[in-house]
Formats: sequence, structure tokens, C-alpha cells
Amino acid sequence: MNAPEYLVVITGLSGSGKSYVQSTLEDLGFYCTDNLPIELIEPYLDEVTSHEKASRVGIVVDVRTHDFATLFPPFYRERLKRRAPNAMLIFLDASDEVLARRYSETRRPHPMAKDRPVVDAIREERAALTEVKSLSDMVLDTSAFSVHELKAEVMRRFGMPGERTSMLVTVISFGFKHSMPYNLDLLFDVRFLPNPHFIAELRPKTGLDPEVVEYLRMIRTATSGLRRSISSKREPLMATSLTSVTARASAVRGKASRTAISPKKSPFSRRERRWDSEPMCLMISTAPS
Repeated sequence: MNAPEYLVVITGLSGSGKSYVQSTLEDLGFYCTDNLPIELIEPYLDEVTSHEKASRVGIVVDVRTHDFATLFPPFYRERLKRRAPNAMLIFLDASDEVLARRYSETRRPHPMAKDRPVVDAIREERAALTEVKSLSDMVLDTSAFSVHELKAEVMRRFGMPGERTSMLVTVISFGFKHSMPYNLDLLFDVRFLPNPHFIAELRPKTGLDPEVVEYLRMIRTATSGLRRSISSKREPLMATSLTSVTARASAVRGKASRTAISPKKSPFSRRERRWDSEPMCLMISTAPS
């Protein structure tokens, strides 16, 4: 029986953030499954370990599984740890007050609160999971964490040494006359740029043509202004743990100025192509003139 190189088992109280931990592990390259019945864990590992890309596996198990508090401890000690000695069990915890507030905000039912108040269900679940918690390698109290802080903490603890998460940055040009785009995180108004549209020999060309790129490169203010604008957003965006950002850059008229600010050959994207030592993927979309 094969075992993955890294196996992380996530459990804990309902509402403590297990789904956020799972999604973060997936961002780190883990192959994850939620709410897996205990008897299917070993067949699941047999299947996933046959794939080269599933060397890091995450499994979420909790009281949604029938008789979980009774069945899981002996299974983990006697079967799972023997098969995967490097397995790590994470127990997510939070205070009763915080858990009750989270259920009130999400308006989802607690799995053990079918015929009782949420607070009573939380207390019963906490008592039932005492043995499971005692087996854990790590107890993570999420009471004071926002979802972004929880993600950052998981990435800090489980990111591979030397591995850096990347942010996909999509830079798309558009014209105001085609209306404001809806899918954007950042909007840059580049009407301060010299417009090649008003130079007769450059008017029929686009920002992909070397003549237009060279024209804008010769004007220092054209590149420095936009570079400063982009650079000023770097740290705040990286702090949010976003995995992708869409930036739109506008122009008044002319396909030359509009496309020059987005493609990789543009003078504006050369230095900003890497954020946090990771490549930025710049996608190009040319709006009609």
C-alpha cells in the first residue's frame, strides 16, 4: 500500500474554518477531498497515490461522518499512521461564542443541531471530539483569525521550503467608448499618455508595432507614471493573499495607445512582470478602435 509524500488530515469543530484550510492547501498544490467517509480513506489513498501529481494529499473529516468521534481515533492510530507515518492531523478550534456567531452570520445549520439550539450542539460536539483533539499534531484556534489571516497562517506553515505562491496579474486594455468593463480589480486611466493616434504615421499601427513602443519609450513620463501606479499597489495586494488580479487600463481613442499598455512587449510591463519573485502572466486583449 502506497502512501503520499505528505498527508494532512484536517478535522475540528464545525464552523472553525476547515473549508478555508482545505482551499488554501489546494492553492499550495495539495490534492484535497472534503467529508470523506472513514472507510473510504484507504481506497482513496490507493487511487490518488497512483498519480504523479498527487504527492501531497489533504483530507477533511469531521462529525458529518456517521459516528465519527468513535470510529476515527482507532482508525487513525492503528491504520492510517501505520500506512503513512508522516501523516499530520490538524485540529481546528474556536470559542463557543465565535462559532455561534459564525453560524448566525452564514445561516447554515450546525450538523448536530437538528433538534437543539446551536450553542448546545457546539458544546456537545466539543465534548465528543476530545479524544480526536488529543491525537492531533497541531491545534489551530481560529477565533481571532479573519479568513485572509487564516489563509496566510496555513500558507506559512505548509508552504514548501523555497516555494513562493504566485499572483496571476491580467492586464487588459479597453476604450471608454465601449463602456466600462465589469471584471476588474484595478483601473488605470492612462489619458495622461501622449497619444500616437494623433501622429499620422503611427495612427494605423497598434501598440504591438515596434514604432509605437519606441515612441512611448522615448517619453520618460509615459513609463514612470504608470510604473509608479502599479508598484504602489503591490504590497497591499500581496497582503490580501489574492491569487489573481485583473487590471484594466483605459485610453481615450486610438488602438495604438490602448494596446501599448498591456502586451508583454510594452515598456510598461517589463519591470512589473514579476511580483514577489514570481512571474506575472500578462494577457492581452485588444479592443476595436
